[in-house]
Amino acid sequence: MSKRSDREEYWKISNQDTAAGYFKNILRWLDRELPLEQSMENILEAGCGSAAFTPHLARRAGHMRACDISRTQIAANCNAWPDISFFVQDLAEPIAAESRTVNVLWCSEVLERLVDPAFALNEFYRVLKSGGKLFVTVPYHGLLKNVLIALFGWNRHFAPNNPNIRFFTVKTLTQLVKKAGFRNIKVETCGANKPLRDLLIPTHILLSAKK
Repeated sequence: MSKRSDREEYWKISNQDTAAGYFKNILRWLDRELPLEQSMENILEAGCGSAAFTPHLARRAGHMRACDISRTQIAANCNAWPDISFFVQDLAEPIAAESRTVNVLWCSEVLERLVDPAFALNEFYRVLKSGGKLFVTVPYHGLLKNVLIALFGWNRHFAPNNPNIRFFTVKTLTQLVKKAGFRNIKVETCGANKPLRDLLIPTHILLSAKK
């Protein structure tokens, strides 16, 4: 099996689950942080998957670009949304975008799947304009959640075929983003629309920052 085929198979088990409760919470965060009346000239989505967020972002963009590692999914996205510019991109390699040309960069549920998330963040910083906005979401790993994983879900959570290979806390994600050069970093968490559980164990970190 080729390296590209390996990536396609890996992608199939790591695609965005739009039925998950946290998806709606992330959309609400997007609406609040980037309201429709605040239109941006150029928005880039890094790791668009099946384009769950892409049409929502495109409503705010003069020009919308979105990339993913899967050629198969990018082809499907191009057919579904012909007005959006989709392209194939491995985030382990330099992004196919000129430096300082992007107003907003959106990266949701991607950094946790990268061998070198710091490289990707440095690329995000490169392509963003001065004052450009970064939006990142990753699964949350706080103290209580980690204890519960250790007690009840270790083998499943750290299974060899789990697409998530990086595990972030608020502190470690903030440090990584800050090291890439970003400022005005704001972090919050969200859950999966399960009130009691969400109060005790958030599921995701939502981070915004500026270049």
